Amino acid sequence: MYMSTATSFYDIYAKFAMKTTDYVLDAMYIASTPNYYNYVKGFLLPSIAKFTQYNQDLTQRDDTTQTFSITLTDLEQEILASLMLVEWCSKEVHSVMELRNHMTDTDFRLSPPYLVLRAKQDLLITTREAIDKLITQYTFVGYDFTVDYEN
Repeated sequence: MYMSTATSFYDIYAKFAMKTTDYVLDAMYIASTPNYYNYVKGFLLPSIAKFTQYNQDLTQRDDTTQTFSITLTDLEQEILASLMLVEWCSKEVHSVMELRNHMTDTDFRLSPPYLVLRAKQDLLITTREAIDKLITQYTFVGYDFTVDYEN
């Protein structure tokens, strides 16, 4: 008999880590795994709040043990990891925009953060579009589109 197990936040963190290239996060993980997990939980919690089309109750969780009380599907985990990517990317774009407030336009346009700003903004847009597709797919999972013309 197959026993379902509750989904750990760590499973979603691992999926999120595969989507990002961030040397600061990598260094944080190496220096202190618990600190890393607490930090990325800050991306997961708003992602849970923004995933409103779920088929399961995502509020059934223990934030202390970082475990859901339910078993999330692979697609639900993928959506949460992608939403975490949006949270992370939004923070990255916001950080560059904050830097802009402290520099002249000319200095900002010559700075390395400016050079990656467009790429981060594009990643944010692309990720949001991909999430919309995943959520649409998720919404129709198990939906029967057949029409019974005899009744």
